[in-house]
Amino acid sequence: MKEKCFVDSSVVYSVVVNGKTDLLRKLSYFVLYTSVNVLEEVSFKIVVDSVLEDQDGDAGFYRVKDMFERGVAESTIERRLHVLNFIASRVNVLSPKLEDFELAKRLIIKQTPVE
Repeated sequence: MKEKCFVDSSVVYSVVVNGKTDLLRKLSYFVLYTSVNVLEEVSFKIVVDSVLEDQDGDAGFYRVKDMFERGVAESTIERRLHVLNFIASRVNVLSPKLEDFELAKRLIIKQTPVE
């Protein structure tokens, strides 16, 4: 039986934006899991980074939002989101649960030991 592996946002982002498909090949020996939160985070980074790449510069959040709404980098964003959807269709996507959030908060403030 294959071992389980959680794929975090840095891996998904590297595959989608930087084309690091070798990461997926290496992970193909595992049963892959990710979360809705990871997919949302990567989606957001895709939009922001695609707009910034298109503009060759630095911009604040509201400027990026305005450029996105005007269609800046639309084809790049669409292509990258398509790749993200493909990846999401090939892994087990975990739904967020409130108890996971509560446990994470306790771990952060060190009230509960990591088991």
